Amino acid sequence: YSAATSAWGTATLLETGGSSAQLPQVAMDPNGNATVVWMQQLGIHYNAWAARYRAGSGWEAAVLLENENSAPNATLDSPEIAMDAAGNAIAVWSQRVGVQNFIWANRYTTGQGWGGAASIDITANGLSFIPKVAIDGSGNALAVWRRGSILYANRYTGGNWGTPAIVGSGIGHDLAIN
Repeated sequence: YSAATSAWGTATLLETGGSSAQLPQVAMDPNGNATVVWMQQLGIHYNAWAARYRAGSGWEAAVLLENENSAPNATLDSPEIAMDAAGNAIAVWSQRVGVQNFIWANRYTTGQGWGGAASIDITANGLSFIPKVAIDGSGNALAVWRRGSILYANRYTGGNWGTPAIVGSGIGHDLAIN
């Protein structure tokens, strides 16, 4: 949408190949740059994808954020994205590997691109889901997620993720992250 012309531009297909693109999430910086993340089925697995919009240039090609297809039932859910004022972004999602779910993240650094996907939830017997992420103006981030009725968090500072910590608990499904 252009405020100058008060009109919508032409629709652009962001996904590439595969089928069943779902759960898109978008974040935007103050300069009009945006990042969209979504999950998309490729074969029997869902993968995390992202596309960047550069103000004045348009959409860049979609990028696969992870490629965890090696284990049975390796699939993902609940992708989320946050951007800081400099256009850096962090994507998080829940990734099933075998019979466990862990929280994964990938960081986009302006001028460098996406780094590698890494698990930020290192606890054994993981059944983690519903991640959320926020990022501040300095590029520090906080990711939170549920494991059962327990709320966990992990902080990204100085270019590294810390150790997950319990920040709250509830009974059954009464704990919600919105």
